[in-house]
Amino acid sequence: MRKSGLILLFGLIILLALSMLALGCADDGGNNGGDDDQPSGPISGTLVLGGDGVDYKMPTIYEKEIQTLIVFHNSSGIYYQAMDASDPQAVDMMGSTSVPWSVGQYAMNENYFVWNVADSYRHRWNGTTEFAQTGSLVPGLCISRDLRDLDVLVGTRPGGQLYKIALSTFTDPKEREPITLVDPGTSISMSVGSFTCKGSVAIVGTTDGRLFKVNLDDANPTAQKLAEGQHFGGVLQYADPWVAWVDQETNDIMTYNFTDAAVPAVAVNVDPLNTNAALIVDLRLFGTVLVWSDNSNGNYDLWAADLETMNDENDYIQVTNEANDQRYPFLHGSEIYWEDHRNGDFAEIWKGTMPAL
Repeated sequence: MRKSGLILLFGLIILLALSMLALGCADDGGNNGGDDDQPSGPISGTLVLGGDGVDYKMPTIYEKEIQTLIVFHNSSGIYYQAMDASDPQAVDMMGSTSVPWSVGQYAMNENYFVWNVADSYRHRWNGTTEFAQTGSLVPGLCISRDLRDLDVLVGTRPGGQLYKIALSTFTDPKEREPITLVDPGTSISMSVGSFTCKGSVAIVGTTDGRLFKVNLDDANPTAQKLAEGQHFGGVLQYADPWVAWVDQETNDIMTYNFTDAAVPAVAVNVDPLNTNAALIVDLRLFGTVLVWSDNSNGNYDLWAADLETMNDENDYIQVTNEANDQRYPFLHGSEIYWEDHRNGDFAEIWKGTMPAL
């Protein structure tokens, strides 16, 4: 009797364990199509700015000397605020209600903060604010250095023309230096559709679907073709050796790796079975970590993947799973910041510790 009782007890323990395992596999924590083995579930985060009847949108974190600054905008203008302060400083009070904001709207370095509203302006961090109209620029503008070690704004005008604008002489709206990119195969000038740069390296996506690498230090920049037949959506993301973008036809996240010089590959597929119209937006690349928003769960949530460690196009994690939309993720160290709409009419900025990838 004692032996049979032990066998029965042992059998009940095994059944209980199998039942718990089955329940765990069935509950993916709201992660439809992502990594089912996510070690830490979606984070709720903590409020950074908001709750006072004012919008706080599209956070960007920047280190300025010994301060950590958070840049944001609302319908009144653009502001920045030190992390250890409670008094936002106005950068531009011209308003931004009619601006289609997106990733790539700001460009910063230790000397300048440049942004694009209806036109492009500059702000100097040294306590004085100067504005100079240069004409509309497409999101993706960035600050580079020329051969004289001077700060240069590089951006794309609507219509596909790339420009250099010397920031130290940014008082005349006509002081623009066109960058003519000649197709190495046809000797015809290229039309730029998507763009980004880091240092002297520019990554260009043309309007006819080709991907190029450009050395901005060249007097007459030469373009090295990397790929063709692509469908660039939004701003290109570059962190050597990776380039990333959203394919506007398939809505997959595509990558190109300079290390293996391979053809572009699908890095993330949010809808592998094509069962919904999930839309990827706000894509950013920090080192090897991709962060983005998509509405595969019915509203916009934040997601992430590590290009260095991921095994396949479904090996990504869900970062947030709150009510309404969470958008514009920005990774700063181990913390991720974002624009959050969980509390109703006004956007807030929240942050949390980035889950393990």
